Amino acid sequence: MNSETWIAEGPDGMVKIMKGPIPQHAPWIFFTRDIYEKVKPVKPGSVTYKFIQTVEVNRCEKLLEEKGRRCLHEAQTGTEFCRVHNKLKS
Repeated sequence: MNSETWIAEGPDGMVKIMKGPIPQHAPWIFFTRDIYEKVKPVKPGSVTYKFIQTVEVNRCEKLLEEKGRRCLHEAQTGTEFCRVHNKLKS
């Protein structure tokens, strides 16, 4: 489940707090993702979820010079780059 609050980088280099779903080509820097786990229903026909944690998702740091922007993918946990750019770095 994704949070509906995310941080974007403006054209002036300043950051903005944004609300709502992240558009595909948005200049996002990071967002938070709330993790829930489905639990056994207390009564038949009901659905219950238990909050597990909130994780921060950072954007890949790779600058795509030919496109004039950063990579649009999520960085892998604990790294600065996405799966593709981590492989290229090695």
